[in-house]
Amino acid sequence: MHAKNIIAALVVFSIPATGMASCMSDGGISSDGTEYANMVLGGEGGGNWAATNGDSTATGAFQFMYGTLQDLGYISGNSRPVGSDLYGDSDWSDVTWTGLDGVNSREEFMNNQAVQVTALGRFTQNNLDQIGADYTSSANGVPLTPGGVAYASHFLGAGGYQQWSSCGYQASCLPSNILAQNANLGGMEGINDMLMGRLAEGAGVDPSCIDPGSFDGDIPFAALMPWI
Repeated sequence: MHAKNIIAALVVFSIPATGMASCMSDGGISSDGTEYANMVLGGEGGGNWAATNGDSTATGAFQFMYGTLQDLGYISGNSRPVGSDLYGDSDWSDVTWTGLDGVNSREEFMNNQAVQVTALGRFTQNNLDQIGADYTSSANGVPLTPGGVAYASHFLGAGGYQQWSSCGYQASCLPSNILAQNANLGGMEGINDMLMGRLAEGAGVDPSCIDPGSFDGDIPFAALMPWI
């Protein structure tokens, strides 16, 4: 089924009014939710909507884990537990999908850009709601914004972000599981530097309006070339 027949064209999320301008205003901040999605697309899946990870269950353009897909409602809570056989590009043929947004398999999820962006919107709003950041404060001199907090928590998860922030955004506060899963990023200091970069990079975009209808065709060139 055509993606636009599955999902409403615009998904609107509520962001604290003090944190960032409305998605309908310009206010010096990019009000197009596509900008936030493009940023995460480049940083997570490298522009590949069917990206997988041989060392985990990370799936699709935004690298959602098996447990995250369950939390978002795509995989039944009664489905099989995670095993290493679900890592990489496994087809997950024995996984029980709920049919949310018309998706009934991992392949269907990865083949539908609009569904993946809809999942990004839900995940982002859930993280921001749980974190409840103070957008009048800063992290190591970097002002906190919804875009920056959303981008950093996409990597850490809401709980991981809260642990990291609880003692001043220091490398020593990073969750042990994050360190173990991302040893290739240069240890504690390397991961901390990356996260601080996400806080800064996300400051210029507004995640409060994400439009799945904008992702129903070719991958945006900017997402393929995130260094431009």
